[in-house]
Amino acid sequence: MPLLHYKGFYYGIKPRIWYWDFLWESSLNVAKYRKEANLSQLKLAMLMGLNSVSLVASAETYRKSGKHFNLEHIYKISEILKVDIGLLLK
Repeated sequence: MPLLHYKGFYYGIKPRIWYWDFLWESSLNVAKYRKEANLSQLKLAMLMGLNSVSLVASAETYRKSGKHFNLEHIYKISEILKVDIGLLLK
């Protein structure tokens, strides 16, 4: 049975993890592995080819800002941090 998604809510079978929880966990994982690699948000942003730290800072505080990393960002971050992409998306 497919899920019906409307205005941020799922109807039908409740997914195991909600979309916003997934984004929150991903942002926490990025922050965790970035700190383990001793990289600042600014350094990570520059290595990703961004012109400012705004996206990284906002996405790492997803619950406050509502901004999140997209798949291209996650891929670049996994390459920069030399971390399996699955660990960032866990």
